[in-house]
Amino acid sequence: MYSIIFRKFIKDRALLICFYIINMVSVIAFFHLSEPRNKEFFYPLSIGMFLLILYLIIDWFRYYQTNRAIEQKLRNQYVEIEPHTEEQKAFQRLLNKNIKEHTGRYNKMREQNKERYYFLSHWMHHLKTPVSVIELIVEKEVLNPEVPNGSIGTNKTGK
Repeated sequence: MYSIIFRKFIKDRALLICFYIINMVSVIAFFHLSEPRNKEFFYPLSIGMFLLILYLIIDWFRYYQTNRAIEQKLRNQYVEIEPHTEEQKAFQRLLNKNIKEHTGRYNKMREQNKERYYFLSHWMHHLKTPVSVIELIVEKEVLNPEVPNGSIGTNKTGK
């Protein structure tokens, strides 16, 4: 994981490194052309490279912590992301906003599903009640065939 994040870091900083090196070469060439007797170019080049490396090391520590946490989250490991740069803080705010919206939609869908289930269970209960009554009447008719059809619910005297 370390090497993957390092490759991403170098790829993200490639343009900065190229412009910095071009800038150093330009400044050294300018001073060399303005004073041709001065053959010293290694000293300013080494100072410039030292400052570039120092900047990249500092930036690496800020970059690595956050991107390691992101990689771990992508692997479904629980980790808190601690943003250091403004870009990382903006990403954190965007991520929190998306999580909040997703959670809200999920809870709304759960509520709708609960209501749907409640409605269906009550509807089925109300549907079963008349069917059960009809079944009981049919069973009663099958068990007592001597009772005339028009006298359901009345006693044997016809009242």
